[in-house]
Amino acid sequence: MSEPQSYNLLCKPWIPVVWRPEAAGEKPDKVGIRTALERSSEIHCISHTAPFIEFGLYRLLVTIVLDAYIVAGKRPTIGKMKQMLEAGQFDASVVDRYLDDHKNRFDLWANGNAFLQRIAPTDGGKKADCKPIIAMFPAIPSGTNVAYWHHYSEDKATLSEDIAAQLLTTVSPFNFKVKPGEARTLAGDPPLHALVLGKTLFETITLNVPRPSGRITFKEERDNGPAWRTKLDLTKLPKVPTVAQGFTWPVRVIQLEKNGPMVARAINQAAYKKPTDKAKGKAGNLYDAKYGWRDPNAGTETATDAISHIKARPGIPIWRDAVPLFLVASEGEALRAQRRRSRPEVISNALRVLDTPRFRVAVYGMRKKSGAGDAKVEEWFRSAQRGAVGVSCQLTAISPQPAENLVNHKAMGLIHALTNPTNGNDANGWRIGANAMRTHVLPRSKARSEK
Repeated sequence: MSEPQSYNLLCKPWIPVVWRPEAAGEKPDKVGIRTALERSSEIHCISHTAPFIEFGLYRLLVTIVLDAYIVAGKRPTIGKMKQMLEAGQFDASVVDRYLDDHKNRFDLWANGNAFLQRIAPTDGGKKADCKPIIAMFPAIPSGTNVAYWHHYSEDKATLSEDIAAQLLTTVSPFNFKVKPGEARTLAGDPPLHALVLGKTLFETITLNVPRPSGRITFKEERDNGPAWRTKLDLTKLPKVPTVAQGFTWPVRVIQLEKNGPMVARAINQAAYKKPTDKAKGKAGNLYDAKYGWRDPNAGTETATDAISHIKARPGIPIWRDAVPLFLVASEGEALRAQRRRSRPEVISNALRVLDTPRFRVAVYGMRKKSGAGDAKVEEWFRSAQRGAVGVSCQLTAISPQPAENLVNHKAMGLIHALTNPTNGNDANGWRIGANAMRTHVLPRSKARSEK
C-alpha cells in the first residue's frame, strides 16, 4: 500500500529568503514556515522574481503571526508591537503551539484540509473541469496570449510543489485569472498594497501586523480566523470580515491535482460567479471599503457617498498612483470635489510604533487593460520607497521575470526592457525616479517601457 501524499509547508523549503550576513549556521535559499518564523531575525527579507508571489508570502506569514497571538490572547496593539520589536523575536511558546495545533492544515495534499484549497462543488452532478495548471499561473502566458511567447501545448507545462504552494498564497491578494464579471478579490480589482520594510524579516512581519480597527471585537477575531483555522461557508459572506478572514478568504475554489513530483492540473473556478445586484453596482466588488472589507495594506479614497481602495489606473504612470500611499500629511487629506484620501493603516501604525517618519515602504500592484469588463492584466509591479514618509521618495518598479525553476520546461522568458530612470521634480518638489515595463499580455512587438 502506497504512503499518503504529503508536502507539509511548515518544514518543506519553499519560501525564498535572503539571509543577513551575520546569520549563523546553515543559510538555505528556501525555508519552510517554521524556520522562517523561528529565524526571522536572521533573515533579511523574502525575495522572489514575481512581485505578486513575494507579497503573497509576506501576507501569509503576517496572517500566521497575527492569528497565533490572537488565539493566545495576546492580540498585538501599538504598545505590544513596540514590545515585540524590543524583544527582537517572536514568542516561541505562542508561534510553536499555534503551528503544532494546525500543522495538518499546512499540507498541500491533506485529505479534505489541503492548504488554501477547497473541494470543488458539483454543478448539477457535473464534475468541475480540471485544467492545465498553467491556466492559473500568471507568470507564464496561456490562452489567447500563448502565441506571443511560447509555441507548445499548455499540457506540457507543470509546476513543482513549492511553486504551486507559492501560487496559492497569491490568490487572495492578487487574483489574475478571472472572466469578466467575476470578483478578483473581496474588494474587486486588487488595490496597491503597501508593505513596511524592516531590517529583518521579523521586523517586516511585526510592522505589518494590523492593530485592532475598532470595527471588529476580540471575540469576533478569535472565533473567525484564517481559512486554515475556521470553517468557512462560502455562501455566507460575513458582514464585516476579520483581518485574518479577509487575508485568506477564498474568492476562488482551487483544487490542485498531483502528477508525480509535479502539479500539472487544477480546478480553478469562481466562488462567486454571479454577484448580487448590490455588488454589480459596486463594479463587481463583493464589499465596499465603507461598510465591509478595508485592506490594512491599502490606501483609501473617500467621497461623499463611498470609500474605495486606491488602485493602479490604466494609462497612468505607476508613481502617480503609488505616491499618495505615503505622501499624505495626515490620515484624511482633502482632495478636489470633497474627496479625501488616507494612507494604508500599516503605514500609520509604523509611524506610531517607530516614532519616526523615516522608514522604507514597498508597494505591490497590478494594472489591467482599460475598458469596462476587461479581465486581462496588463502589468504587475513592485515599487520601493526610501526616505521619510511625506517628505521624499524614490520609486523603482520591477518587472516580473520568471526564474528558470518556475516550470519544468525551457521557458522563453519575458522581455527584460528596464530603462534608466527619468528623474525630475513635480509641482510639490517630490524627486521621483521610476522604471516600469509591460508584462506578458502584450504582443512582443508592442512591449514597451513606460517612463
